[in-house]
Amino acid sequence: MLSQQGYHQEALASLDKAIQIQPNYYILWFERGSVLENLKRSQEEIAAYSKAIELKPSAILYAGRGTAHLVILLRKIFNSNPVGDTKLSEEILDSSNTIEDLQKAATLFRAERDMVAYQRVLDMLGELRQ
Repeated sequence: MLSQQGYHQEALASLDKAIQIQPNYYILWFERGSVLENLKRSQEEIAAYSKAIELKPSAILYAGRGTAHLVILLRKIFNSNPVGDTKLSEEILDSSNTIEDLQKAATLFRAERDMVAYQRVLDMLGELRQ
């Protein structure tokens, strides 16, 4: 709730306290990842989603982590080549774990019969491979 109102630092502090009390509650790690996304702290976001996945794998967690990997990758590309070619090679994508996480998310969304989310992930994968 705090993060939705723009109080991201406060939300993160509250989540960290809650995680100290219930470190194995995957929802807290998922929420921590979401707040870190808003703070543009992608490496920590990946770590939070990874912990949540360790506790209870789900499509939304793999999608979140895959997207965070992609954000880091895009930042690296734009920082090293701000006006040049920004096309993502398959080799670069494979090394970032983006494709693997998004494919896992698609598989799980399909198994959960969430066809809207499944199609969104497929569309993202299609765009990445172009």
